[in-house]
This record gives sequence, C-alpha cells and structure tokens, in this order.
Amino acid sequence: MTTHYKLLVRAIAAIFGCIGIWWGSITLPDFWNFSSTKHIAGRIAAGEPFKDNTFARQRPILKEIETAAFCEPSATRSAAIIHLRMADAALSSGEHERIDELQILGRASRRSLSCSPADPFLWLALFWMSRGDTHVRPEDLNYLRMSYSTGQNEGWIAERRNRLAFARYDQLTADLAEDAIIEFGRLVESGFLQAAAEIFGGLAAKERNLVLMRLNHVSKRSREDFLKVLNNLGYDVG
Repeated sequence: MTTHYKLLVRAIAAIFGCIGIWWGSITLPDFWNFSSTKHIAGRIAAGEPFKDNTFARQRPILKEIETAAFCEPSATRSAAIIHLRMADAALSSGEHERIDELQILGRASRRSLSCSPADPFLWLALFWMSRGDTHVRPEDLNYLRMSYSTGQNEGWIAERRNRLAFARYDQLTADLAEDAIIEFGRLVESGFLQAAAEIFGGLAAKERNLVLMRLNHVSKRSREDFLKVLNNLGYDVG
C-alpha cells in the first residue's frame, strides 16, 4: 500500500469520525430525553398510576418528538401512549377544556403510524377516540380491524382492546365480534384472569353465555382457573 493511499484512507476515516462525533453531539440530548419518555410509556402500559405534573414535565419533549425532522418509531409510539393517558384523564375528569388532548392524540398516533404502520396499539388508539360517539363509523371499525390484524398476542394491548371491543360490541361487524370473543379466550389462556373477569362482569355482561360457551376452545386448566375466579366474585357459572 503506497504512502499516498494510506494517507487518503486515514483522512477518510478521520472525516467519518468527525461526522460521528458531530452527529452524536446533536442526537445524544434527544436520546436521553426520549429515553425518559419511553420509560414513562412503558410504566403506563404496565398500568402504573401517574400524577398530572409528571406528564406536564413531558410536554416539551413530546412536542420535540412531534416536530422532529426524523422519524423514530419507539419515540413516537411512546409519545402516543402518553397522549392517550392524558386524553383519558381529561375525559374521565370531565375537564372538557382539555379535550384538545384528543386532537393531539390523533396527530401523534397518525405520525407514529407513518413510522410504524404495523403497530397494533396505534390503530387501537385511533379506535379509542371514537368511544364518545353514539355510532361507530366504518373507518373507526377499520382502525380496530387493523389493530387485530397487526397484533393479537401483546397482552397489555389485548386487555385494553377487548374492553373497547365489548363496550361497542353491538356495533361491531361479524368478523370483529368474532375477534373479540377469540381474544377474550386468549386473555383467559394467557392468565389475565382478573381482567377477563372484569370484562365478563361488566362490558361483556350481555354476551356472557356466548363467552362461556366459546371457552371450550381454552385449555381445561385455564378454563377451570377462570371459573374459580368468577365463582369467588359471586357469579354462578357452575
């Protein structure tokens, strides 16, 4: 290798090294900010409660994620999860002046889907936004359908999705009603017995007989464990 060639290789390596350092200096602060957002989103997914001031401190970071020139799927997904939690809190507390959280959630979910169109949670978030409407629109049912088709086995998503599906069960198309029943069985099979019991006793009250009949497709052990939980809660299911 000639001296000239060695110098050229070293120069190119040095240039790429400088570019790496420059890029790191730009993206490292974002990395740490986005890490905190991902951490909070993960705890929300696990069902942990949060105070409003926790989310208030995240707002500048969420804004940064929404307006970023690049698309980082896990960051935009985390932002959508936090926006969903804030929108749910606003609706539950009756703070109608904060209902603009729904518009923010819609934008965040759609931006995230542009990065990761196969994310079942994001499709579910768009369906969730229809929960206050008297009638579910066909496009809203398509959001739920996409959530089922892109992910059936994520427990924390399935639990939330099953609640939403049974809340609007009488407006579901035949295929989505079937998906909801099958998903209920999966919750039982996967050990989400308390969540399944809550759905059975509340949102799926009108469909109890159908739900119990379809549990024949669940393993005997899981079915027996679930029936014990129901009997302990006072349901006479044999």
